[in-house]
Amino acid sequence: MANIVVDVSYFNGEILMYKLINGNDIPMKEAANFIAQWNQQDVHHIGYCGTTAGEIVDYLATDLTDVPYENSFLGVVDNGKMIGLLGFDADLEDAQAELWGPFVDPGYDANIAIWLWDELLRIIPLEIKHVSIFSNIENSLATEFAERLNFEQKTDQIVLLFERGKLGELPKHWALELMQQGYGSFIDLHDNIFPDTYFNGHEIIDRLTATQKVFVIKSEERLAGYVYVEANPEYGEGSIEFIGVDSMYRGNSYGKSLLATAVQWLFTFDSINEIQLCVAANNKQAIGLYQSVGFRLEHELHFFVREM
Repeated sequence: MANIVVDVSYFNGEILMYKLINGNDIPMKEAANFIAQWNQQDVHHIGYCGTTAGEIVDYLATDLTDVPYENSFLGVVDNGKMIGLLGFDADLEDAQAELWGPFVDPGYDANIAIWLWDELLRIIPLEIKHVSIFSNIENSLATEFAERLNFEQKTDQIVLLFERGKLGELPKHWALELMQQGYGSFIDLHDNIFPDTYFNGHEIIDRLTATQKVFVIKSEERLAGYVYVEANPEYGEGSIEFIGVDSMYRGNSYGKSLLATAVQWLFTFDSINEIQLCVAANNKQAIGLYQSVGFRLEHELHFFVREM
C-alpha cells in the first residue's frame, strides 16, 4: 500500500495534513516505543500489548505468524511525528484477530483511530470473521472507538498479578507432577471439565516438556484435580493455562494447593519475576481463588467484539 496524505481536520482555520503509513515504513522499534509509551498508562492501555519496547519488539518480530508486522500495522504521522497506530494479530485458523490499539497521542482525538480502522479494513484478510479489543476500562478513547464502530461489548475481564516478592506468603501446597501412569485419568478429567477448549487432554500431554507441566492432587489414589502451567524463561513469562478439580472433591482447598504449586514452580525460573492471568470479571469464584494465594488486581478490561 502506498503512503497517502489526507486532509482530516482543521485547527484555527488551517488544514492539518496527516500522513498515513504502513508497517513497511514504520521501523518496528519506533512502533514498539510508541506502544510502550502509552500502554503503561491505564487511560491508553490495551490488555495484551506489552508495556516495554523490548518485549513488544520480540512479539512483533516473532509471534505475528499468520500476517507479519509489515502487513498488519498502520500509523499516522503529523509533521514527521507518530500520532496514531493500529494493527492486528491474526489467527487465520480460528478466523479471528485481536486489535493492537488504537493508540493515539492524547493531543489528538478518536477521529485518528477511526481513520486508521477504515484503512485497516483494506488489509485485514477476508478469512477474518471476528475482531476483538481488550481495552482498559479507563481507556475512554478505545471505548468511543468501539462504540462508534458498533463493536459488541462482552463480559469484562480482570487481570491479576502475582509478584516474586510474595512467594513467602504462599499457602501450604502438596500437588505433585503428573506421571505417565496417570495420563489416562488426567485426559478424562480435563476433557470432562473443559469439553470445548483450545487444548484437549491429549494435546496437553503432547505439550509436556521441562517448561510445560501438569501437577496433580490425588485422593485415595483417585485423581482429584490438576493444574497445567507453562513457563517461557526466555521472555520471563509464565502462564497458568488450566486448573480443574473433580466436582466430588471441591471444597477441600485442592484448587488453592494446585495454584500455589504452579506459582512456586514458575518462580523456579530466575527470569520470571511476575505472573499475570486474565479472568472473566463475573467469575467471582475464580477471582477469589487467585486472590487467596496472593494475586492482586492489576487491570480491569472491557472486551469488545465485532463481526466482520
